[in-house]
Amino acid sequence: MFKRLLVTAGPLLVAGAVPAALSLGGASAATMPLAGSMPTSALAPVTSLLSSTAASLFPASHPAVAPHAIVAPAGHAPVSHATGNGLKLNVLDTCISCTSAAAGPGSSMGESHALRLLGNDLSAGAASSNGANSGALLAVPANPLLGLALADWMNQAQAMGIDSLAHARSALVDASVGNGQVATLAVLEGMSNAAYNGSMSHGDGATNGADLTLLNGGLAVILLHSESASNGAQMVYVLSLNGSKVLASDQGVGSIPISIPGVIDIDLLQTAANGGLGSAALGTVADLLGNNGPVAGVLSTDSAGSAAAAAPAAPVTTASVRHSIASASSGIKAAVLKAPMTGAAFGLAGFALLFSGISVAMAALGRRPRRQA
Repeated sequence: MFKRLLVTAGPLLVAGAVPAALSLGGASAATMPLAGSMPTSALAPVTSLLSSTAASLFPASHPAVAPHAIVAPAGHAPVSHATGNGLKLNVLDTCISCTSAAAGPGSSMGESHALRLLGNDLSAGAASSNGANSGALLAVPANPLLGLALADWMNQAQAMGIDSLAHARSALVDASVGNGQVATLAVLEGMSNAAYNGSMSHGDGATNGADLTLLNGGLAVILLHSESASNGAQMVYVLSLNGSKVLASDQGVGSIPISIPGVIDIDLLQTAANGGLGSAALGTVADLLGNNGPVAGVLSTDSAGSAAAAAPAAPVTTASVRHSIASASSGIKAAVLKAPMTGAAFGLAGFALLFSGISVAMAALGRRPRRQA
């Protein structure tokens, strides 16, 4: 039995493990590390072990760059800032679809971390005014039928005189059928926008668990959404069907706290706003094992800017950039499979073979021997 198992599953396991391991050591994309270190906790021995293991598997992130400091002079509006994060695990220095944007006097910056594992950026980038860039961990070649990108991101930053704008977007999966006319789908999507014009500033962020459109927008479905803005607007909801929301914060669905003293604090459907600051999240985890501070966030946003309700001239808001977001993401999805991404494709094939081998092995082990007549 074991001989048959070795002969059947062995080649698949070896064939899958080799390219999978090589891809972990060689897959690359445009990366920029997150600035700052994560807080220590009672899980430090575990995270240290995971980080050391990851360091032997993943390539080291590029050296840290100096943070882009944007300062507003006295008498001007404060610098605007926003974040939109799909999934952020502070304790593991891991981030999926995390974005940030900042705008101040004559300067702005957008930054995206589509996939960061244990302190190692696999797909990320940043742009400062005046500039724009985009990328993906893996994208299929351009064709009129199917667009697909994994861990894709884009950043835009503009400045003219004292005015400035910034935008960042990322998604774990972006797909389109028929150039988006038939269907589009974004999974674990994060967006951040910031604007500044001297007298006023505005920041807003938004996240979606899944955003599906069919028949050129005839049907629009959003599952798990959060958004916040510096002008005090914030919202979370579970489902939206063509704009009709279900279990939304503006329908009286408030924060749902879950606390186990000394163990963990969980907050679901959370929103907050105060004096030019806003935040919203589908879920946050804090104070793990008695250690104060945030541990993880799921579909979370933060925003900062002027406290005034009115937005600055030509603001970059979630609604106003929706079309440009779709256009930019379609460009990413249509990108050809470039050389740095071939390692990821090679690795995906390896993982497929690896899992196939494991499946064959499990099936062989679970098969009962036939009784002899």
